[in-house]
Amino acid sequence: MNHTSGHRLTKHLLPGLIPEETAMLEHINPLKAMHTGAAAALARLIAPIDEVTKSWDQGKAKSARFRLLKEVHRQQSPYWVWDESTWLEAADQAGAFRFHVVALGHLLGGHHRLHDAAGITSLARLADLVFGPQAIQPAVDAIAETLTSWRNSTHLLPWQVRNTTIDVLLSNNSPHLQDLSEPLLEELLGSVFK
Repeated sequence: MNHTSGHRLTKHLLPGLIPEETAMLEHINPLKAMHTGAAAALARLIAPIDEVTKSWDQGKAKSARFRLLKEVHRQQSPYWVWDESTWLEAADQAGAFRFHVVALGHLLGGHHRLHDAAGITSLARLADLVFGPQAIQPAVDAIAETLTSWRNSTHLLPWQVRNTTIDVLLSNNSPHLQDLSEPLLEELLGSVFK
């Protein structure tokens, strides 16, 4: 899968850190509230994160934002220029917020197969962060209903079909089955049978 050149909120931004950001990133602390000056200096880094996480639990969103900003400092580059391997490093460094950083890589980095590279298996949890709670359920139900009507085993439906459906939806960056394209499905099938 190719990187899709980021999110609408970041694709127009300069590719490097500016001196004020570099200086402020040196001093951020997870245990202290960010003071107004720091928030202003880091606004172009913070605003896109806050925009895509506004429906998340705010404590977790702030912790994920902190982890991402720490990785920006470590990498000395803004997250919107990161390739998939850099996002994987960020996820590895995020500890308990690994899912959240992978979701941010999907939402802000345009890496729609990052979940696969990161070994994320709880795809429903990730899809809730990416698309919103239960946004994928209609698609999962439609697939399950179709397979049941074909007299397929209901023992496969709860986990395998659900996870496969969510994997395809995440890869397509949409919770809707009607947005799927034949080329994407062929590409995904090709990657499975390598």
